[in-house]
Amino acid sequence: MSQIIPLGIGSPAEIPQFVLFGLSPAALPPPPSPGSGGEFKIISPGVAAYSFNEFSSLIFTDGSEFTLPPYPVEITWQTIYGSAPALAHIVLQASLDGSNWATIDTSTATSGEIRTVQISAQFIRAAMLDVTEGIITTVLINLKRISDNWF
Repeated sequence: MSQIIPLGIGSPAEIPQFVLFGLSPAALPPPPSPGSGGEFKIISPGVAAYSFNEFSSLIFTDGSEFTLPPYPVEITWQTIYGSAPALAHIVLQASLDGSNWATIDTSTATSGEIRTVQISAQFIRAAMLDVTEGIITTVLINLKRISDNWF
């Protein structure tokens, strides 16, 4: 059995179609996760932003990515679960170029928690490494400016 998936551009007669053999639409991978499109949102000091907003997944995925202001900031981030997971591993990641990410903080509390870090980077995001059972996950990120001589 084969499944024909139109590309959605032009008429089907003009554009070749992608054919998957032996797969039903239910077996196709899920749509891209938050943050996978490479589009960065601007985060402002004092305004909470969602890297994950009641996101439902049991697989690794990156959250929405944000551009940070050009000065050192204190980031407060909070993990919230719809129901307590058996295992949770959410990380906060920073980047200088938007493509190479480094983990700067980790949350493994299954009841959720609030954590704070200080950083001077250009981009920030949360990443879900592992969550079992309690699959509705929210990660809020808030920042405030700190003095320029914080280190």
